[in-house]
Amino acid sequence: MRVVQTLFNRNYTASVLDGDVLRRDLDYSPASRSGNIRRAGEVAKLLLNADSIVLAAFIFPYLDDRSCLRALLGEDCFYEVFLNCPLDIYKKRDSKGLYGKARSSLITAFTGITAPYEVPKFPDLVIPTRQLDSKQSADCLLSFILQRSQLPSTG
Repeated sequence: MRVVQTLFNRNYTASVLDGDVLRRDLDYSPASRSGNIRRAGEVAKLLLNADSIVLAAFIFPYLDDRSCLRALLGEDCFYEVFLNCPLDIYKKRDSKGLYGKARSSLITAFTGITAPYEVPKFPDLVIPTRQLDSKQSADCLLSFILQRSQLPSTG
């Protein structure tokens, strides 16, 4: 991931949590999604305590789960980033083939297909990924992180 590599190059410690990696034994039901978010929160908390910048690459479809995560991690450590993009473009960018599996009913309760996505009311950052390419989107996120990071670089 471009952002993490740039942070490393600037002597920061950074970690990426991939929702699909943490969810290995879970389905896409609302209860499983909430459980996966709780897992991510606990792992993120451990990494934050080790002075790592944590990027959680998840679909957080429910407002309540995002609120719980913000409460767990604290206002000064949790920033909600909304990648604002229409569903048809997400489907085209689906490198893991999950939307195809959901359309074929191989995955049930999948966000945007058979389950809702609750748009953030007050995200800390909105990245309009329809208008920005991946480099521009990454630069936007990196700038945001560097402005808010309370961690010194290690170099």
